Amino acid sequence: MIPLRRRKWTEAEEKTLIDKYREMVEDGSLAKMRTREKNFKPIACHVNLVHHVRDPMAYPWQWSWKDVSTKVQNMRHQYLLVKQKIKRPEFFGCGGGGDCDDVSEFDWVEGLTHWSNFLRYKDVFGDVALVVGGHGGNELMGIEDGDHGDRDGDNGDGYG
Repeated sequence: MIPLRRRKWTEAEEKTLIDKYREMVEDGSLAKMRTREKNFKPIACHVNLVHHVRDPMAYPWQWSWKDVSTKVQNMRHQYLLVKQKIKRPEFFGCGGGGDCDDVSEFDWVEGLTHWSNFLRYKDVFGDVALVVGGHGGNELMGIEDGDHGDRDGDNGDGYG
């Protein structure tokens, strides 16, 4: 018996996932759902319909709502890591002075050198604020500026 290769998202599947996620955020349907399963099941069905059902040889995996939930969480985390890398060090010297009014805290275009889809994810996840905390300051967390599906502290990926 030949072992199956590792399950891995293709770029096309990721694009379909993030586009569907964005659509649901924008039309408010994601915010109306009360459970992670209800949030991510329609996205998984959409990705599977667009890719696996049409071409099961090229897209052998059918993704579950849990797979989609995990992938969104990973995408958000990757976005935060890249955002941390593009923070401008010179911005720290702008303590309210007028000389930095037109300078952004982040070099958004630089994000593209780290991750080609960076700006797409910025559009979807919003301008997530960086907060470094946790044990020894090694954990990276994000706090969203705006409502992107948050309900009672649950942002849809199982973490409050």
